[in-house]
Amino acid sequence: MVNLAYFICGQAKLVPVAIGKPGIAKTASMLALSLLLGMKLYILTGSIREPADIGGYPTLTEIVHNGRTVQYMKIVPPEYVVDALSQPTILFIDELTCCHPGTQSAMLAICAERRVGDTYLPDDTLIFAACNPPGTAANGFPLEATMANRLVHLKWEFPRSAWIQGMRDGLDYPAPDPPIIPDDWKKHIVGISSLIAEFHEREPGHLQPEEDENGELRLSTAERSSAYPTPRTWDMAARGIAAVRSIKDDIEDSKRVEEDVLRGCVGYSAAEAFCEYADNLDLPDPNEVISNVIHNKTAPLDTVVPDPQRADKVRAFLGSVTSAIVVNNTKERWDAAQEIFKVSMMRHREVSLVSAGPLYRNKPKGSVISPEMVDTVWETIGHTLDTKGSSS
Repeated sequence: MVNLAYFICGQAKLVPVAIGKPGIAKTASMLALSLLLGMKLYILTGSIREPADIGGYPTLTEIVHNGRTVQYMKIVPPEYVVDALSQPTILFIDELTCCHPGTQSAMLAICAERRVGDTYLPDDTLIFAACNPPGTAANGFPLEATMANRLVHLKWEFPRSAWIQGMRDGLDYPAPDPPIIPDDWKKHIVGISSLIAEFHEREPGHLQPEEDENGELRLSTAERSSAYPTPRTWDMAARGIAAVRSIKDDIEDSKRVEEDVLRGCVGYSAAEAFCEYADNLDLPDPNEVISNVIHNKTAPLDTVVPDPQRADKVRAFLGSVTSAIVVNNTKERWDAAQEIFKVSMMRHREVSLVSAGPLYRNKPKGSVISPEMVDTVWETIGHTLDTKGSSS
């Protein structure tokens, strides 16, 4: 299925923007998605809206305070916000590049804060966006940098085969049927976020664009209007990729979808640098290592734990082990992960200690913190994971 990254990011509470020419089924696909999820669809077309239509209308309100009447200004939200408070809603912001900059500013509050005037959208509201490339949009405006940096920029792929099938069936087009991410998709964040952290530790030049002497980003107008790396967009990338990983068994090529999400968040240059770094790490499969420890089939663990001279590689491997445990946490698997950390601790103590926190915060009932680990922590930093000497 095409456009998977778009459907997945929206479900993960990011704001994906589908970039494509008019008439290639963007709005029709959103209608089909709303029916699939059982949600109401509200289409907010930027080109025909005034700022107040987006952010609400000011009105005077009176309250009695300490015996005297006080007037203050309150923003009355539009009807679609009231509807969203009473039923699950998909808010589809269309023709974003046709918005006047003033209207874009009103849209910014929705995308950045999920806020319309004085009212916040409920957590179950999903926000999607779409636009034409500025050069092809009627009276098009490039996206402001502050808006662009809050969106996942994804090229919309026309679902050609579905359109042809619908033509053959008398305009009865098959609806898109994207996989639905589970409620616990955030469990997959640990693995990708730890890898992103190690990448930036080793490659610090990709966290954000360079600035000139006046603090302005060294980006062209086109670059400011699309995906570019900042701490915010790397955070968005971690969330989007985690959502993809939560359903990777239902996706034919999950790695390609992950790369689409990454490029849509941080841009091509930073994404390619990260992908090259991750590919060159050549880390062992954490689930395979855990399984081998459980069944005593592994080679000596000191041959599996990465070379201690590459601290980033050690942290990335231990982060992947922790992520595997968070996703599937049983006493047996957690105990095996602790054995992996114990071996790593002997080879690279400080790095292993930094990585151990998430594992021990997810200790299942019945598992025991190893006395060797307690002693090692005590010797290294002078305090313990639990009370020193306790096996609880």
